Amino acid sequence: VHVKTSDEIGSGTDSTVKLSLIGSNDNLKDLVLDKSEHNKNLFESGKLDVFKVNSLTNIGKLKKIVLKIEENKTFSSWKCDSVK
Repeated sequence: VHVKTSDEIGSGTDSTVKLSLIGSNDNLKDLVLDKSEHNKNLFESGKLDVFKVNSLTNIGKLKKIVLKIEENKTFSSWKCDSVK
């Protein structure tokens, strides 16, 4: 999963970001995105973070991607630019 944070000033976050994948057969919910293949400091302004999602669950055809943040830290607002 590729998550790009907006390059606007202040768009990054230090909060926990969770991913849910909604499929035609099943769903994967609330996967914590905490290990990017590209960056140690996640979700920084203008940066692309790449995450591997490993699961034995066959979700079928991907219908929807849901991202949510737990606003529990300083710099908790976040502006996502894109998800692939």
